Amino acid sequence: MTTIPDMKHLITIIFACILASVVACSDNSPKYDERLTDVYNIMATSEKIDSAFSLLKEMNLDEFSAEQDRAYYAYLYTVCLFKLNAHAENDSLIKIAINYYIKNGDSLMKSKVFMYAAFVYRTLDMKDNVIEYFNKALEVLPEGNNDLKANIYLYWADMINQDKPNAESFELFEKAKEYAQKADNIYLLANACVQQGWNHLYNSRVDEAIKCYQEAVNLLENKQWGDGLIFASLNKLAHCYAQKGENETALQYANEAKKYVRTITNSRYLNGTLCDIYINLKQWNKAEASLLQADDTISYLGKSIYLEKMIKIERGKGNYRKASDYAERYAVCVDSMYLEKLENNAAMYQKKYDKTKVELEKAELEVDNKQLETTILLIVIIVCIIAIFTVGLIYRRRTIAANRERAKDEAMDNLTQDLQRKIIELQNVRLQLTESKSDANCNRQELEETQRHSQELKEQIFEMNSVVQKISEIKKAKTADLQGKKHILSNEELAILSEAIDSCYNGVITKLKDEFPTMTREEVNMCCLICLNVPTTKMALLLGLSEDSLRQRKSRLRRTKMHLQDNTTIDALLESLKKP
Repeated sequence: MTTIPDMKHLITIIFACILASVVACSDNSPKYDERLTDVYNIMATSEKIDSAFSLLKEMNLDEFSAEQDRAYYAYLYTVCLFKLNAHAENDSLIKIAINYYIKNGDSLMKSKVFMYAAFVYRTLDMKDNVIEYFNKALEVLPEGNNDLKANIYLYWADMINQDKPNAESFELFEKAKEYAQKADNIYLLANACVQQGWNHLYNSRVDEAIKCYQEAVNLLENKQWGDGLIFASLNKLAHCYAQKGENETALQYANEAKKYVRTITNSRYLNGTLCDIYINLKQWNKAEASLLQADDTISYLGKSIYLEKMIKIERGKGNYRKASDYAERYAVCVDSMYLEKLENNAAMYQKKYDKTKVELEKAELEVDNKQLETTILLIVIIVCIIAIFTVGLIYRRRTIAANRERAKDEAMDNLTQDLQRKIIELQNVRLQLTESKSDANCNRQELEETQRHSQELKEQIFEMNSVVQKISEIKKAKTADLQGKKHILSNEELAILSEAIDSCYNGVITKLKDEFPTMTREEVNMCCLICLNVPTTKMALLLGLSEDSLRQRKSRLRRTKMHLQDNTTIDALLESLKKP
Protein backbone atom coordinates (compact mmCIF):
# COMPACT_ATOMS: atom_id res chain seq x y z
CA MET A 1 0.00 0.00 0.00
CA THR A 2 1.34 3.43 -1.03
CA THR A 3 1.98 5.83 1.85
CA ILE A 4 0.90 9.48 1.89
CA PRO A 5 4.47 10.83 1.44
CA ASP A 6 4.93 8.48 -1.49
CA MET A 7 1.64 9.74 -2.99
CA LYS A 8 2.76 13.37 -2.63
CA HIS A 9 6.06 12.52 -4.31
CA LEU A 10 4.22 10.78 -7.15
CA ILE A 11 1.87 13.75 -7.67
CA THR A 12 4.88 16.09 -7.76
CA ILE A 13 6.57 13.94 -10.43
CA ILE A 14 3.40 13.78 -12.56
CA PHE A 15 2.91 17.56 -12.32
CA ALA A 16 6.56 18.13 -13.32
CA CYS A 17 6.16 15.81 -16.34
CA ILE A 18 3.01 17.62 -17.47
CA LEU A 19 4.72 21.00 -17.12
CA ALA A 20 7.76 19.77 -19.08
CA SER A 21 5.49 18.44 -21.84
CA VAL A 22 3.68 21.75 -22.09
CA VAL A 23 6.96 23.66 -22.31
CA ALA A 24 8.36 21.22 -24.89
CA CYS A 25 5.26 21.42 -27.05
CA SER A 26 4.98 25.19 -26.87
CA ASP A 27 5.85 27.21 -29.97
CA ASN A 28 9.13 29.09 -29.58
CA SER A 29 8.50 31.20 -32.67
CA PRO A 30 7.76 34.91 -32.15
CA LYS A 31 4.15 35.88 -31.47
CA TYR A 32 3.37 38.49 -34.12
CA ASP A 33 0.52 40.96 -34.30
CA GLU A 34 -2.71 39.17 -35.30
CA ARG A 35 -3.15 41.42 -38.37
CA LEU A 36 0.25 40.34 -39.69
CA THR A 37 -0.56 36.71 -38.99
CA ASP A 38 -3.80 37.07 -41.00
CA VAL A 39 -1.85 38.54 -43.92
CA TYR A 40 0.60 35.62 -43.81
CA ASN A 41 -2.26 33.10 -43.77
CA ILE A 42 -3.85 34.75 -46.84
CA MET A 43 -0.54 34.55 -48.70
CA ALA A 44 0.19 30.98 -47.61
CA THR A 45 -3.22 29.37 -48.11
CA SER A 46 -4.90 31.18 -50.97
CA GLU A 47 -2.04 32.90 -52.83
CA LYS A 48 -4.22 36.03 -53.05
CA ILE A 49 -1.26 38.36 -53.06
CA ASP A 50 -3.34 41.38 -54.15
CA SER A 51 -5.60 41.01 -51.11
CA ALA A 52 -2.66 40.55 -48.75
CA PHE A 53 -0.87 43.58 -50.19
CA SER A 54 -4.00 45.73 -49.85
CA LEU A 55 -4.18 44.84 -46.14
CA LEU A 56 -0.50 45.73 -45.67
CA LYS A 57 -0.95 49.12 -47.37
CA GLU A 58 -3.82 49.91 -44.97
CA MET A 59 -1.34 49.47 -42.11
CA ASN A 60 1.67 51.63 -41.31
CA LEU A 61 5.08 50.69 -39.97
CA ASP A 62 4.74 53.25 -37.18
CA GLU A 63 1.63 51.46 -35.88
CA PHE A 64 3.80 48.64 -34.55
CA SER A 65 5.76 49.30 -31.38
CA ALA A 66 7.27 45.83 -31.02
CA GLU A 67 10.52 45.38 -32.97
CA GLN A 68 9.51 41.88 -34.12
CA ASP A 69 6.23 43.20 -35.60
CA ARG A 70 8.03 45.98 -37.46
CA ALA A 71 10.51 43.46 -38.89
CA TYR A 72 7.77 41.01 -39.89
CA TYR A 73 5.74 43.78 -41.55
CA ALA A 74 8.83 44.84 -43.55
CA TYR A 75 9.45 41.21 -44.58
CA LEU A 76 5.84 40.54 -45.70
CA TYR A 77 5.67 43.85 -47.60
CA THR A 78 8.87 42.94 -49.50
CA VAL A 79 7.55 39.45 -50.33
CA CYS A 80 4.33 40.96 -51.75
CA LEU A 81 6.29 43.42 -53.90
CA PHE A 82 8.32 40.55 -55.35
CA LYS A 83 5.32 38.33 -56.10
CA LEU A 84 3.48 41.26 -57.74
CA ASN A 85 6.56 42.08 -59.89
CA ALA A 86 6.64 45.57 -58.34
CA HIS A 87 9.81 47.55 -57.68
CA ALA A 88 10.94 48.72 -54.25
CA GLU A 89 11.82 52.42 -54.19
CA ASN A 90 14.64 51.91 -51.68
CA ASP A 91 16.07 49.34 -49.23
CA SER A 92 14.82 50.97 -46.01
CA LEU A 93 12.14 48.30 -45.31
CA ILE A 94 14.24 45.23 -46.01
CA LYS A 95 17.04 46.64 -43.83
CA ILE A 96 14.64 46.68 -40.86
CA ALA A 97 13.94 42.97 -41.44
CA ILE A 98 17.64 42.16 -41.92
CA ASN A 99 18.76 43.95 -38.73
CA TYR A 100 16.13 42.15 -36.64
CA TYR A 101 16.37 38.61 -38.02
CA ILE A 102 20.18 38.57 -38.01
CA LYS A 103 19.98 38.79 -34.20
CA ASN A 104 16.69 37.00 -33.48
CA GLY A 105 15.65 34.81 -36.42
CA ASP A 106 16.33 31.13 -36.99
CA SER A 107 18.55 30.06 -39.88
CA LEU A 108 15.65 29.36 -42.24
CA MET A 109 14.07 32.77 -41.67
CA LYS A 110 17.44 34.50 -42.10
CA SER A 111 17.90 32.71 -45.43
CA LYS A 112 14.48 33.85 -46.66
CA VAL A 113 15.12 37.46 -45.62
CA PHE A 114 18.51 37.46 -47.36
CA MET A 115 16.93 36.02 -50.52
CA TYR A 116 14.30 38.75 -50.70
CA ALA A 117 16.96 41.36 -49.92
CA ALA A 118 18.72 40.21 -53.09
CA PHE A 119 15.47 40.78 -55.02
CA VAL A 120 15.21 44.33 -53.65
CA TYR A 121 18.78 45.20 -54.60
CA ARG A 122 18.16 43.73 -58.04
CA THR A 123 15.37 46.27 -58.65
CA LEU A 124 17.70 49.03 -57.38
CA ASP A 125 20.41 47.88 -59.86
CA MET A 126 22.94 47.24 -57.07
CA LYS A 127 24.52 44.04 -58.43
CA ASP A 128 27.23 43.70 -55.78
CA ASN A 129 24.57 43.66 -53.05
CA VAL A 130 22.53 41.11 -55.04
CA ILE A 131 25.43 38.64 -55.16
CA GLU A 132 26.29 39.31 -51.50
CA TYR A 133 22.79 38.49 -50.21
CA PHE A 134 22.28 35.45 -52.43
CA ASN A 135 25.52 34.06 -51.03
CA LYS A 136 24.43 34.90 -47.47
CA ALA A 137 21.10 33.14 -48.05
CA LEU A 138 22.93 30.00 -49.13
CA GLU A 139 25.43 30.19 -46.23
CA VAL A 140 22.82 30.26 -43.43
CA LEU A 141 20.30 27.90 -45.07
CA PRO A 142 20.00 24.70 -42.97
CA GLU A 143 20.77 21.37 -44.60
CA GLY A 144 17.83 19.54 -46.11
CA ASN A 145 15.97 22.62 -47.41
CA ASN A 146 16.59 21.62 -51.01
CA ASP A 147 13.41 23.33 -52.30
CA LEU A 148 14.51 26.74 -51.04
CA LYS A 149 18.10 26.19 -52.18
CA ALA A 150 16.87 25.29 -55.68
CA ASN A 151 14.71 28.43 -55.68
CA ILE A 152 17.65 30.64 -54.67
CA TYR A 153 19.87 29.29 -57.47
CA LEU A 154 16.97 29.52 -59.93
CA TYR A 155 16.19 33.17 -59.11
CA TRP A 156 19.87 34.09 -59.10
CA ALA A 157 20.44 32.55 -62.54
CA ASP A 158 17.21 34.05 -63.90
CA MET A 159 18.36 37.55 -62.90
CA ILE A 160 21.63 37.05 -64.80
CA ASN A 161 19.69 35.64 -67.78
CA GLN A 162 17.54 38.79 -67.94
CA ASP A 163 20.68 40.89 -68.51
CA LYS A 164 22.60 38.51 -70.77
CA PRO A 165 22.47 34.68 -70.73
CA ASN A 166 26.01 33.39 -70.24
CA ALA A 167 28.08 30.52 -68.80
CA GLU A 168 27.63 31.76 -65.20
CA SER A 169 23.83 31.65 -65.37
CA PHE A 170 23.99 28.22 -67.08
CA GLU A 171 26.04 26.80 -64.17
CA LEU A 172 23.62 28.27 -61.63
CA PHE A 173 20.71 26.61 -63.45
CA GLU A 174 22.62 23.33 -63.23
CA LYS A 175 22.82 23.73 -59.44
CA ALA A 176 19.11 24.59 -59.34
CA LYS A 177 18.38 21.35 -61.24
CA GLU A 178 20.59 19.38 -58.85
CA TYR A 179 18.72 20.52 -55.73
CA ALA A 180 15.31 20.34 -57.43
CA GLN A 181 16.03 16.65 -58.15
CA LYS A 182 17.04 16.09 -54.50
CA ALA A 183 13.77 17.73 -53.42
CA ASP A 184 11.84 15.73 -56.05
CA ASN A 185 10.32 19.05 -57.23
CA ILE A 186 9.37 18.46 -60.87
CA TYR A 187 8.12 22.02 -61.39
CA LEU A 188 11.43 23.65 -60.33
CA LEU A 189 13.37 21.12 -62.41
CA ALA A 190 11.29 21.87 -65.52
CA ASN A 191 11.60 25.61 -64.90
CA ALA A 192 15.40 25.32 -64.81
CA CYS A 193 15.32 23.35 -68.08
CA VAL A 194 13.23 26.05 -69.77
CA GLN A 195 15.63 28.78 -68.61
CA GLN A 196 18.64 26.79 -69.83
CA GLY A 197 16.89 26.46 -73.19
CA TRP A 198 16.62 30.24 -73.39
CA ASN A 199 20.34 30.46 -72.51
CA HIS A 200 21.19 28.18 -75.45
CA LEU A 201 18.78 29.95 -77.82
CA TYR A 202 20.19 33.40 -76.99
CA ASN A 203 23.67 32.14 -77.82
CA SER A 204 22.51 30.55 -81.14
CA ARG A 205 22.79 26.96 -79.89
CA VAL A 206 19.43 25.89 -81.32
CA ASP A 207 19.89 22.11 -81.10
CA GLU A 208 20.90 22.30 -77.41
CA ALA A 209 17.90 24.57 -76.74
CA ILE A 210 15.57 21.98 -78.33
CA LYS A 211 16.91 19.29 -75.96
CA CYS A 212 16.24 21.47 -72.90
CA TYR A 213 12.69 22.39 -73.96
CA GLN A 214 11.92 18.76 -74.83
CA GLU A 215 13.18 17.67 -71.39
CA ALA A 216 10.82 20.17 -69.73
CA VAL A 217 7.86 18.87 -71.76
CA ASN A 218 8.70 15.27 -70.81
CA LEU A 219 8.92 16.19 -67.10
CA LEU A 220 5.53 17.93 -67.07
CA GLU A 221 3.71 15.47 -69.33
CA ASN A 222 0.51 14.06 -67.77
CA LYS A 223 0.82 16.44 -64.78
CA GLN A 224 -2.18 18.39 -63.50
CA TRP A 225 -0.19 21.61 -63.14
CA GLY A 226 2.53 23.50 -64.94
CA ASP A 227 0.46 24.53 -67.98
CA GLY A 228 2.41 27.78 -68.25
CA LEU A 229 5.76 25.99 -68.44
CA ILE A 230 4.43 23.39 -70.91
CA PHE A 231 3.13 26.18 -73.15
CA ALA A 232 6.45 28.05 -72.96
CA SER A 233 8.39 24.88 -73.82
CA LEU A 234 6.17 23.90 -76.77
CA ASN A 235 6.09 27.46 -78.12
CA LYS A 236 9.88 27.70 -77.91
CA LEU A 237 10.23 24.30 -79.62
CA ALA A 238 8.10 25.62 -82.50
CA HIS A 239 10.26 28.77 -82.60
CA CYS A 240 13.50 26.71 -82.68
CA TYR A 241 12.33 24.46 -85.51
CA ALA A 242 11.16 27.53 -87.45
CA GLN A 243 14.69 28.94 -87.12
CA LYS A 244 16.08 25.69 -88.49
CA GLY A 245 13.65 25.84 -91.43
CA GLU A 246 11.82 22.65 -90.36
CA ASN A 247 8.43 24.29 -90.70
CA GLU A 248 6.22 21.18 -90.59
CA THR A 249 7.69 20.15 -87.23
CA ALA A 250 7.39 23.73 -86.03
CA LEU A 251 3.67 23.76 -86.95
CA GLN A 252 3.10 20.50 -85.06
CA TYR A 253 4.56 21.96 -81.85
CA ALA A 254 2.65 25.23 -82.34
CA ASN A 255 -0.64 23.33 -82.66
CA GLU A 256 0.26 21.33 -79.54
CA ALA A 257 0.97 24.59 -77.67
CA LYS A 258 -2.56 25.86 -78.50
CA LYS A 259 -3.96 23.34 -75.99
CA TYR A 260 -2.18 25.16 -73.16
CA VAL A 261 -3.00 28.78 -74.00
CA ARG A 262 -4.46 30.28 -70.83
CA THR A 263 -3.78 34.03 -71.14
CA ILE A 264 -3.77 36.81 -73.73
CA THR A 265 0.02 36.95 -73.39
CA ASN A 266 0.26 33.24 -74.26
CA SER A 267 -1.88 33.84 -77.35
CA ARG A 268 0.36 36.73 -78.47
CA TYR A 269 3.54 34.69 -78.08
CA LEU A 270 2.06 31.76 -80.02
CA ASN A 271 0.76 33.93 -82.85
CA GLY A 272 4.17 35.59 -83.10
CA THR A 273 5.73 32.15 -83.56
CA LEU A 274 3.08 31.17 -86.14
CA CYS A 275 3.80 34.38 -88.05
CA ASP A 276 7.49 33.40 -88.37
CA ILE A 277 6.53 29.91 -89.57
CA TYR A 278 4.09 31.21 -92.21
CA ILE A 279 6.70 33.72 -93.42
CA ASN A 280 9.09 30.80 -93.92
CA LEU A 281 6.35 28.97 -95.85
CA LYS A 282 5.58 32.15 -97.87
CA GLN A 283 1.93 31.96 -96.79
CA TRP A 284 1.67 35.71 -96.55
CA ASN A 285 -2.05 36.05 -95.69
CA LYS A 286 -1.79 33.58 -92.80
CA ALA A 287 1.38 35.30 -91.62
CA GLU A 288 -0.36 38.69 -91.61
CA ALA A 289 -3.42 37.30 -89.77
CA SER A 290 -1.20 35.75 -87.09
CA LEU A 291 0.82 38.94 -86.72
CA LEU A 292 -2.32 41.04 -86.25
CA GLN A 293 -3.44 38.69 -83.46
CA ALA A 294 0.02 38.93 -81.87
CA ASP A 295 0.12 42.73 -82.23
CA ASP A 296 2.00 44.20 -79.26
CA THR A 297 2.85 47.78 -80.20
CA ILE A 298 2.80 49.27 -76.70
CA SER A 299 6.58 49.41 -76.40
CA TYR A 300 9.01 50.64 -79.03
CA LEU A 301 10.60 47.18 -79.14
CA GLY A 302 7.27 45.42 -79.76
CA LYS A 303 6.33 47.99 -82.40
CA SER A 304 9.67 47.65 -84.21
CA ILE A 305 9.33 43.82 -84.37
CA TYR A 306 5.78 44.20 -85.73
CA LEU A 307 6.87 46.67 -88.43
CA GLU A 308 9.89 44.57 -89.39
CA LYS A 309 7.68 41.53 -90.00
CA MET A 310 5.12 43.59 -91.93
CA ILE A 311 7.90 44.73 -94.29
CA LYS A 312 8.70 41.07 -95.05
CA ILE A 313 5.02 40.20 -95.54
CA GLU A 314 4.24 43.12 -97.88
CA ARG A 315 7.38 42.49 -99.93
CA GLY A 316 6.42 38.83 -100.19
CA LYS A 317 2.94 39.83 -101.40
CA GLY A 318 4.44 42.22 -103.96
CA ASN A 319 3.01 45.35 -102.28
CA TYR A 320 6.22 47.35 -102.52
CA ARG A 321 4.46 50.66 -101.88
CA LYS A 322 3.15 49.39 -98.51
CA ALA A 323 6.51 47.78 -97.75
CA SER A 324 8.13 51.18 -98.31
CA ASP A 325 5.61 52.85 -95.96
CA TYR A 326 6.31 50.25 -93.26
CA ALA A 327 10.04 50.77 -93.78
CA GLU A 328 9.63 54.51 -93.14
CA ARG A 329 7.61 53.83 -89.99
CA TYR A 330 10.22 51.29 -88.90
CA ALA A 331 12.97 53.89 -89.25
CA VAL A 332 10.96 56.39 -87.16
CA CYS A 333 10.31 53.71 -84.52
CA VAL A 334 14.02 52.84 -84.29
CA ASP A 335 14.85 56.54 -83.96
CA SER A 336 12.34 56.87 -81.11
CA MET A 337 13.67 53.73 -79.43
CA TYR A 338 17.24 55.06 -79.43
CA LEU A 339 16.01 58.45 -78.23
CA GLU A 340 14.24 56.78 -75.30
CA LYS A 341 17.43 54.85 -74.55
CA LEU A 342 19.39 58.11 -74.47
CA GLU A 343 16.83 59.67 -72.12
CA ASN A 344 16.96 56.60 -69.84
CA ASN A 345 20.76 56.76 -69.79
CA ALA A 346 20.60 60.44 -68.90
CA ALA A 347 18.10 59.69 -66.11
CA MET A 348 20.34 56.88 -64.82
CA TYR A 349 23.40 59.13 -64.69
CA GLN A 350 21.33 61.89 -63.03
CA LYS A 351 20.25 59.35 -60.40
CA LYS A 352 23.88 58.35 -59.80
CA TYR A 353 24.83 62.03 -59.60
CA ASP A 354 22.08 62.73 -57.07
CA LYS A 355 23.22 59.77 -54.98
CA THR A 356 26.80 61.09 -55.03
CA LYS A 357 25.51 64.53 -54.05
CA VAL A 358 23.72 63.03 -51.04
CA GLU A 359 26.91 61.23 -50.00
CA LEU A 360 28.84 64.51 -50.24
CA GLU A 361 26.27 66.29 -48.07
CA LYS A 362 26.51 63.44 -45.56
CA ALA A 363 30.30 63.81 -45.50
CA GLU A 364 29.95 67.58 -44.94
CA LEU A 365 27.57 66.93 -42.05
CA GLU A 366 30.09 64.54 -40.49
CA VAL A 367 32.76 67.25 -40.79
CA ASP A 368 30.44 69.75 -39.08
CA ASN A 369 29.81 67.27 -36.25
CA LYS A 370 33.53 66.75 -35.77
CA GLN A 371 34.09 70.51 -35.70
CA LEU A 372 31.37 70.86 -33.05
CA GLU A 373 32.93 68.10 -30.97
CA THR A 374 36.31 69.78 -31.32
CA THR A 375 34.83 73.12 -30.23
CA ILE A 376 33.26 71.56 -27.15
CA LEU A 377 36.56 69.87 -26.32
CA LEU A 378 38.37 73.19 -26.65
CA ILE A 379 35.89 74.86 -24.28
CA VAL A 380 36.51 72.13 -21.68
CA ILE A 381 40.25 72.55 -22.09
CA ILE A 382 39.95 76.33 -21.63
CA VAL A 383 37.91 75.84 -18.44
CA CYS A 384 40.55 73.45 -17.17
CA ILE A 385 43.30 75.97 -17.99
CA ILE A 386 41.45 78.69 -16.05
CA ALA A 387 41.06 76.34 -13.10
CA ILE A 388 44.76 75.50 -13.24
CA PHE A 389 45.62 79.21 -13.35
CA THR A 390 43.60 79.72 -10.17
CA VAL A 391 45.65 77.16 -8.26
CA GLY A 392 48.93 78.49 -9.64
CA LEU A 393 49.90 75.46 -11.76
CA ILE A 394 51.77 77.31 -14.52
CA TYR A 395 53.42 74.24 -15.94
CA ARG A 396 50.01 72.61 -16.37
CA ARG A 397 48.90 75.49 -18.60
CA ARG A 398 51.73 74.79 -21.09
CA THR A 399 50.81 71.13 -21.37
CA ILE A 400 47.14 71.91 -22.00
CA ALA A 401 48.05 74.55 -24.61
CA ALA A 402 50.17 71.97 -26.43
CA ASN A 403 47.25 69.51 -26.38
CA ARG A 404 44.96 72.20 -27.77
CA GLU A 405 47.28 72.90 -30.72
CA ARG A 406 47.60 69.16 -31.41
CA ALA A 407 43.82 68.81 -31.40
CA LYS A 408 43.55 71.65 -33.92
CA ASP A 409 46.10 70.00 -36.20
CA GLU A 410 44.19 66.70 -36.10
CA ALA A 411 40.94 68.50 -36.90
CA MET A 412 42.59 70.27 -39.86
CA ASP A 413 44.06 66.95 -41.09
CA ASN A 414 40.63 65.33 -40.94
CA LEU A 415 39.08 68.29 -42.74
CA THR A 416 41.78 68.14 -45.45
CA GLN A 417 41.23 64.39 -45.97
CA ASP A 418 37.46 64.86 -46.26
CA LEU A 419 37.91 67.65 -48.80
CA GLN A 420 40.26 65.48 -50.87
CA ARG A 421 37.73 62.64 -50.81
CA LYS A 422 34.97 65.02 -51.99
CA ILE A 423 37.18 66.23 -54.85
CA ILE A 424 37.82 62.63 -55.95
CA GLU A 425 34.10 61.82 -55.84
CA LEU A 426 33.27 64.94 -57.91
CA GLN A 427 35.90 63.90 -60.46
CA ASN A 428 34.23 60.47 -60.68
CA VAL A 429 30.86 62.15 -61.33
CA ARG A 430 32.40 64.26 -64.13
CA LEU A 431 33.93 61.08 -65.64
CA GLN A 432 30.54 59.31 -65.56
CA LEU A 433 28.87 62.29 -67.27
CA THR A 434 31.63 62.30 -69.92
CA GLU A 435 31.01 58.59 -70.55
CA SER A 436 27.29 59.35 -70.84
CA LYS A 437 28.01 61.94 -73.56
CA SER A 438 30.25 59.41 -75.34
CA ASP A 439 27.44 56.83 -75.27
CA ALA A 440 25.06 59.45 -76.67
CA ASN A 441 27.45 60.11 -79.61
CA CYS A 442 27.68 56.37 -80.32
CA ASN A 443 23.92 56.06 -80.30
CA ARG A 444 23.69 59.03 -82.71
CA GLN A 445 26.00 57.21 -85.14
CA GLU A 446 23.75 54.15 -84.88
CA LEU A 447 20.75 56.36 -85.73
CA GLU A 448 22.48 57.74 -88.81
CA GLU A 449 23.41 54.19 -89.89
CA THR A 450 19.76 53.11 -89.49
CA GLN A 451 18.57 56.07 -91.62
CA ARG A 452 21.12 55.18 -94.32
CA HIS A 453 19.86 51.56 -94.39
CA SER A 454 16.29 52.84 -94.66
CA GLN A 455 17.19 54.97 -97.71
CA GLU A 456 18.95 51.98 -99.35
CA LEU A 457 15.81 49.90 -98.79
CA LYS A 458 13.71 52.61 -100.48
CA GLU A 459 16.02 52.64 -103.49
CA GLN A 460 15.94 48.82 -103.78
CA ILE A 461 12.14 48.84 -103.73
CA PHE A 462 12.14 51.70 -106.30
CA GLU A 463 14.39 49.76 -108.68
CA MET A 464 12.03 46.75 -108.50
CA ASN A 465 9.10 48.87 -109.77
CA SER A 466 7.90 47.47 -113.10
CA VAL A 467 7.59 50.91 -114.77
CA VAL A 468 11.08 51.93 -113.62
CA GLN A 469 12.48 48.65 -114.96
CA LYS A 470 10.75 49.28 -118.33
CA ILE A 471 12.29 52.76 -118.55
CA SER A 472 15.72 51.40 -117.59
CA GLU A 473 15.56 48.86 -120.41
CA ILE A 474 14.64 51.59 -122.94
CA LYS A 475 17.51 53.80 -121.67
CA LYS A 476 19.99 50.96 -122.24
CA ALA A 477 18.62 50.04 -125.71
CA LYS A 478 20.02 51.55 -128.90
CA THR A 479 17.87 54.23 -130.52
CA ALA A 480 17.86 52.38 -133.83
CA ASP A 481 16.37 49.30 -132.20
CA LEU A 482 13.49 51.32 -130.77
CA GLN A 483 12.38 52.88 -134.08
CA GLY A 484 9.07 51.61 -135.41
CA LYS A 485 7.97 50.23 -132.05
CA LYS A 486 5.41 51.70 -129.69
CA HIS A 487 6.81 52.59 -126.23
CA ILE A 488 4.42 55.30 -125.10
CA LEU A 489 3.72 55.12 -121.30
CA SER A 490 0.05 54.91 -120.32
CA ASN A 491 -1.56 57.30 -117.83
CA GLU A 492 -1.67 54.48 -115.26
CA GLU A 493 2.06 53.78 -115.70
CA LEU A 494 2.88 57.48 -115.44
CA ALA A 495 0.88 57.72 -112.20
CA ILE A 496 2.74 54.71 -110.73
CA LEU A 497 6.06 56.26 -111.79
CA SER A 498 5.16 59.60 -110.13
CA GLU A 499 4.27 57.90 -106.82
CA ALA A 500 7.44 55.77 -106.85
CA ILE A 501 9.73 58.77 -107.48
CA ASP A 502 7.95 60.83 -104.81
CA SER A 503 8.34 58.02 -102.25
CA CYS A 504 11.99 57.29 -103.01
CA TYR A 505 13.31 60.85 -103.40
CA ASN A 506 11.97 62.63 -100.30
CA GLY A 507 8.68 63.82 -101.82
CA VAL A 508 10.28 65.58 -104.81
CA ILE A 509 7.06 65.53 -106.92
CA THR A 510 4.95 66.85 -104.03
CA LYS A 511 7.46 69.68 -103.46
CA LEU A 512 7.40 70.47 -107.22
CA LYS A 513 3.59 70.71 -107.31
CA ASP A 514 3.54 72.87 -104.18
CA GLU A 515 6.12 75.29 -105.59
CA PHE A 516 4.62 75.46 -109.11
CA PRO A 517 0.86 74.79 -108.76
CA THR A 518 0.10 75.81 -112.40
CA MET A 519 2.01 72.85 -113.86
CA THR A 520 -0.07 70.43 -115.95
CA ARG A 521 -0.05 66.63 -115.58
CA GLU A 522 1.96 66.30 -118.84
CA GLU A 523 4.61 68.68 -117.49
CA VAL A 524 4.82 66.72 -114.20
CA ASN A 525 5.27 63.48 -116.22
CA MET A 526 8.06 65.13 -118.19
CA CYS A 527 9.78 66.13 -114.88
CA CYS A 528 9.50 62.49 -113.65
CA LEU A 529 11.50 61.31 -116.68
CA ILE A 530 14.01 64.13 -116.18
CA CYS A 531 14.51 62.85 -112.58
CA LEU A 532 15.53 59.49 -114.08
CA ASN A 533 18.00 61.18 -116.48
CA VAL A 534 16.19 59.84 -119.59
CA PRO A 535 17.74 61.27 -122.81
CA THR A 536 15.57 63.62 -124.92
CA THR A 537 15.28 61.15 -127.85
CA LYS A 538 13.95 58.32 -125.66
CA MET A 539 11.85 60.67 -123.53
CA ALA A 540 10.01 61.74 -126.72
CA LEU A 541 9.32 58.06 -127.54
CA LEU A 542 7.91 57.42 -124.01
CA LEU A 543 5.66 60.50 -124.10
CA GLY A 544 4.58 60.06 -127.75
CA LEU A 545 6.00 63.42 -128.86
CA SER A 546 8.47 64.62 -131.45
CA GLU A 547 11.85 65.79 -130.22
CA ASP A 548 11.21 69.40 -131.34
CA SER A 549 7.85 69.46 -129.61
CA LEU A 550 9.44 68.09 -126.42
CA ARG A 551 12.18 70.75 -126.49
CA GLN A 552 9.58 73.51 -126.94
CA ARG A 553 7.59 72.22 -123.94
CA LYS A 554 10.68 72.06 -121.74
CA SER A 555 11.67 75.58 -122.76
CA ARG A 556 8.12 76.92 -122.16
CA LEU A 557 7.99 75.21 -118.71
CA ARG A 558 11.35 76.63 -117.73
CA ARG A 559 10.59 80.24 -118.81
CA THR A 560 6.89 80.81 -118.19
CA LYS A 561 6.09 78.62 -115.15
CA MET A 562 9.33 77.98 -113.28
CA HIS A 563 10.87 81.40 -114.12
CA LEU A 564 14.38 79.95 -113.87
CA GLN A 565 17.54 82.01 -114.47
CA ASP A 566 19.60 81.37 -117.57
CA ASN A 567 22.26 79.51 -115.60
CA THR A 568 19.70 77.21 -113.86
CA THR A 569 18.33 74.10 -115.55
CA ILE A 570 15.25 72.00 -114.75
CA ASP A 571 17.61 69.11 -113.90
CA ALA A 572 19.42 71.22 -111.28
CA LEU A 573 16.12 72.35 -109.76
CA LEU A 574 14.89 68.76 -109.43
CA GLU A 575 18.18 67.64 -107.87
CA SER A 576 17.84 70.33 -105.20
CA LEU A 577 14.25 69.23 -104.43
CA LYS A 578 15.38 65.60 -103.98
CA LYS A 579 17.36 66.56 -100.90
CA PRO A 580 15.69 66.15 -97.45
